[in-house]
Amino acid sequence: MGEHMNKFLINNTLFKRILVTFLIILTFICLVEFTKNIPLYGDKVVYDYSLNGPSGVFAGKNDRYYIIDGGRKTVLSIDSEDRIYEYIKGGSDKPDAKFYYASDLCDDDSGNLYIADVIYGGKGTLVKSERISKLEDYGRGKKTLIYEKLYSDEDFAPMQYGNIKSLDEKDGMLIFSFITDNGFAINSINLKTNEISSIPYEFTKKISAIAVDTNTMEIAVSTKTGEIVSFTKEGQKTLLAENKNQIPWKLQYVQGLVYYSELNSQSIQMISPYGVSSEIMNSDNILQTVSLSHTKLYSTDNNGVYIFNLQNKEIKEIINYKVRITPNSLFAWFSFLEIILVFIYLLIKLIKVIISFSKKEMFERTVLVILVSIISTSLASYIILSATISSQNTDIINRLNVFGDILSSSIDIQALEEIKETSQYDSSSYNEIKSSLDNLTKISYENQAYYYYIIYKGDQKYIYGLMDYEDTMTSYHPFYLMDDNNIYTQVLNNNEEVEVKNDISSYGAWSFVLKPVQNSQGQAIGILEVGTSLDQYKESQNKLIWNIILNALSSSVVLLMLMIELVFYFSKDKEIKLLSIKSLNIDKKALIGSYPVRTFAFVTFFVDCMQDAFIAILLFKIYEPIMGIPKSIGVALPMTLQLFAAAFFSLVGASIINKVGFKKTLISGFVFQFSGFLVCAITGTYYGLLVGKLLIGAGSGIVMITINTIAAISDEETAAKTFSDINAGILSGVTVGVGLGSLILSVSTYRSIYITGAIFVALMLIRSFYCIDYTYVTKKVKANGMNFIKFFKNKEVFTFLVFILFPFLVSISYREYFFPLYAEQSGISEVDIGRIYLWCGLLVIYSGPIISKILMKRFGSKNTVIISSALACCAIIMPVIDPSLSIAIIGVILLSISTSFGYAAQSTYFASLPSTELYGESKSMSIYSVFDNGGQTLGPVVYGFALIFGRQMGLLGIGLAIFALLLLFVALNMKGSEKDD
Repeated sequence: MGEHMNKFLINNTLFKRILVTFLIILTFICLVEFTKNIPLYGDKVVYDYSLNGPSGVFAGKNDRYYIIDGGRKTVLSIDSEDRIYEYIKGGSDKPDAKFYYASDLCDDDSGNLYIADVIYGGKGTLVKSERISKLEDYGRGKKTLIYEKLYSDEDFAPMQYGNIKSLDEKDGMLIFSFITDNGFAINSINLKTNEISSIPYEFTKKISAIAVDTNTMEIAVSTKTGEIVSFTKEGQKTLLAENKNQIPWKLQYVQGLVYYSELNSQSIQMISPYGVSSEIMNSDNILQTVSLSHTKLYSTDNNGVYIFNLQNKEIKEIINYKVRITPNSLFAWFSFLEIILVFIYLLIKLIKVIISFSKKEMFERTVLVILVSIISTSLASYIILSATISSQNTDIINRLNVFGDILSSSIDIQALEEIKETSQYDSSSYNEIKSSLDNLTKISYENQAYYYYIIYKGDQKYIYGLMDYEDTMTSYHPFYLMDDNNIYTQVLNNNEEVEVKNDISSYGAWSFVLKPVQNSQGQAIGILEVGTSLDQYKESQNKLIWNIILNALSSSVVLLMLMIELVFYFSKDKEIKLLSIKSLNIDKKALIGSYPVRTFAFVTFFVDCMQDAFIAILLFKIYEPIMGIPKSIGVALPMTLQLFAAAFFSLVGASIINKVGFKKTLISGFVFQFSGFLVCAITGTYYGLLVGKLLIGAGSGIVMITINTIAAISDEETAAKTFSDINAGILSGVTVGVGLGSLILSVSTYRSIYITGAIFVALMLIRSFYCIDYTYVTKKVKANGMNFIKFFKNKEVFTFLVFILFPFLVSISYREYFFPLYAEQSGISEVDIGRIYLWCGLLVIYSGPIISKILMKRFGSKNTVIISSALACCAIIMPVIDPSLSIAIIGVILLSISTSFGYAAQSTYFASLPSTELYGESKSMSIYSVFDNGGQTLGPVVYGFALIFGRQMGLLGIGLAIFALLLLFVALNMKGSEKDD
């Protein structure tokens, strides 16, 4: 076995073939998915789905029906064979979510599903908005928002279920009823024109349900005191049923007949226009809803679904549903299998790398440090997470107990005993208790403690709900059958309190306590339930969990990359010391080439990129208009001045190198950077950031021209390697910088980031004093000469600098200027923006060199430069085509990939031009740096100016301009487009 495994590890051709085979299979499945939306092997099932507190079942057309399940966060689309066609996940108000809390459903003959839902505003069950959305292909397809009602005034906002009471589709019209201040309205939306019309109806009684007969547009209304009233389209009322100790709960109005769920008799009833009622079906449990198709009647008891055949009178109860195999499910399974295979393949590769390095002492130490840090970070995160969640859960229950005791003491026991039937809804005894409890609960809302209460009573048959803060029930509403296994029954029988930390019901997710309400003899005559919606707590806990996990991963990644840079630095530092011992006999170029250029590049970009995720947002917050300068341009000025200073001091640095040498030039550059970070940290004002970033730019310009010149004076092979090291240091610095910046910002302030930057620059300043000094003398100009005018007028030089390098660097400001502002407006924090940059950096830092090597070998440096610019154009134009946050993030990823190989390709191409050598590497690279920094300098201003015309128009203009210049470069450099430069 071991021998076979060794052979497999050494030669994995078979593994690659298996991987290719699975890729072919996946491709086939994708073709099936996008061409035919039909089930494969329709008689087979993947698993059984168990219903989890269904709150509604709705008859559809084409013999389909739909179930709201899982605390209203899930909708099941069921086909004609009682199998789940689509599992639709909700419970979120994110743009890509299908719904939040579903309340009603209907479909049309074309297979479009319409879902009415409510969105809570983070304040208990207070509704922030109600919506109706269309989902194509019976819930599987595209989502379109049809209707939305926003509630800005909390005093009039509904609670829990909202005001939409029914939803139907008829002949291209979407018809829904809506509770108003003085009754209700029947609204109709033309699905072709989106025109909406409304017919108001006055009604003074509290409404529990509304149903519309879409053929006649007559309306049936049930009240919370037990009546059923019908309305003609013109508003004429008819009392169909008086209160006879019945509770008609949900309604369906079909061809003049009103079907309703009657809670007290656990049945579905039907009443004629003349008030004659009859029983259609009954159950051992309380039937909550009713919905009819042509031949079937659907209902639920919040545990299972009942299907009553109207023709043969048979009843079918379903608790578990079969989930059939579809192209979607097969695709998911094969994708999962492929991910496992790819993971195994990468693991084998990693093992090979580890084996090849395992004998190196520095590698062993690095691995040991990383493993210890990952284990300790994971353990600490788990301990903190567990303790925090446990503390929060305990705190919730303790607070509910305290609030429950307060409410218990305010209940009028005599008034409670007087409430004995549904007709006493809104009676004096009812209002006396409810007003007192409502006032206390409202105070909890005002203090941001969003509690609810429910009062129950019991008899030999039911546990009844009497009243609740959200006012969603009648005064004698049967909730549960009296059962010894029921916790409500136990509270009444045992006169003891019960705590429930996590309960998923048909109404949602809750944490609550049950307290017996006792009379003067200490007997339990009722139950007080006090609770809070767990969804909001769970959402905050999920954010906490996610943040801790991301922080742990980010910390590990940042530490790993710092360790890699330290290993690289110390290995180079050892080489420098060995060279310095024999410095009298070595080649000066070799000595300069051994300087830690990668480390200098790493730190220069590392400290600067720590602010990438937040600098545009911070400037946007603190900038006040100066001399009429628009905000979009004012925000860009400090970033522009930093880059302008970098460009200007690149020229200054080139002259300094020729006069004082590399060592003193480096020292001056780091001094400027150090001063800039200190100014930003100390002031924190707009003008302070303006000056500080100016100094940071000056320092980075001097440092980068110095290390670029070091690379350029070497022979071609050494230059390519040194440029590659510089590029690796830049990419690593960008990645580690945004990662560490987001970590610091998650626990501290902006100033801490600038202080951290100053510390790292100070270390590089100290290190630069130990560099071996060397003064580079520019090559003498040859007889045929090459001055600046001649150099710049050269077609290859001019077109590259003006049509490729400059616009490419302008495009980079999409990442530093545009995306942070757009993401922040979309609800993404600076910390999360930093994490996005970190993972984008990780994606490209290791794929970049591989991509660069493959592209430059296959297409040459010139064509690789063209490819990188084309990718940058795509990144900018994509958000114009689809202006969504996900596309904007994809744009950042594309731009990151483009820069990962674009920088190296551009530097290599420019350095290989004959005119560069003739003019002199130092002077050529200084001009290169001018356009490099010049593009970055004007980038923020270009974006700031373009966004004055609107986000989409601005991006479109920038993208098209860059693409036009790219085409000019290609057209003017068609000849000599070689495969290898």
